[in-house]
Amino acid sequence: MKLKKLLLALLALSLLSTTFLSPTFASARSLDSATILNELGLFKGVGTLENGEIDFDLNRAPTRQEAITMLVRLIGKEANALNSSQSIPFNDVDNWAIPYVSYAYANGLTNGISDTEFGGNHLVTPAQYLTFILRALGYESGEDFIWNKAWELSDTLGITYEEYNASTTDFLRADLANISANSLTATLKNSSVTLLEYLNQEGALADTDLVLMDMMSISCNKDTMSFAFFPVTGSENSYKTFTVLNATVNGIPCSIQQNQTAKDVKDQIPSIHSIVPNCFASCTLTYDEAAVLKAATETKEFSGTDYPVLAFTLTCEGTLSDGTKFTETFYEPLIIYGYGSLY
Repeated sequence: MKLKKLLLALLALSLLSTTFLSPTFASARSLDSATILNELGLFKGVGTLENGEIDFDLNRAPTRQEAITMLVRLIGKEANALNSSQSIPFNDVDNWAIPYVSYAYANGLTNGISDTEFGGNHLVTPAQYLTFILRALGYESGEDFIWNKAWELSDTLGITYEEYNASTTDFLRADLANISANSLTATLKNSSVTLLEYLNQEGALADTDLVLMDMMSISCNKDTMSFAFFPVTGSENSYKTFTVLNATVNGIPCSIQQNQTAKDVKDQIPSIHSIVPNCFASCTLTYDEAAVLKAATETKEFSGTDYPVLAFTLTCEGTLSDGTKFTETFYEPLIIYGYGSLY
């Protein structure tokens, strides 16, 4: 099993830096999201690739009935749906999708496009899938959010990061995977419990050694960027040691200073635990910022200004308490619009 990163983006430093999902990194990020959801038993592929890996078909636009199926699996209710005999008033849902649409409709997660049509084979829109997700978290359209502007609430919950709006035209299974993965760390309405914690409490997750983790920029200065690594709330596993084996930014190698255990972090950065609970490792990357900015191949607009993208690539190795090691490469696109530190 590989080491995988759960979330779409780093937690942004207020007035220091921000992150986003750039087109260059969308493929890597969505494959990570799909793989994590699959290992948790919450997402399925459409077949097997020639290399033996799961084919998640991430570059295809999903239909409404496919999106509802993904939603029902995400919230751990597939067995409930398949064992249900509830009927639906819609005449345009394929037979395989009827149990999923029936469950979602009966539980107030979706509506039809008319009294007799669900629009099963219509392509799902960002607003529609975000509405499904928000309803699953307990939010009500018309009360907590406007369904055709659902991204306004999902942006505040950390499920999306301003990448969707009324002008969005392309919406793929890759987007569903990213949104679904991000929703795991969103809290249920009027609760401190995350969807991941809820699923764990309900016994809906597959047994796995996967460490559900995230990373956070904790310091940004000229020629350096520091990150903290930590398990997300609800992850049952963490790492005994965690090592950044190598790192580049825009293809330029970085030098690495790091704290590879929770004890090292506590000893070297004692204040960080009040900011990043359960932090099990940290690192500081040093690079030639002028050269890195010159090597940038993308820009990102922020507050009316275009900033060069710093595309960090980190190859990391995590070791569990039983000695099992997992290795994976993380891709982190960042823009910098100021310097500072959280500690």
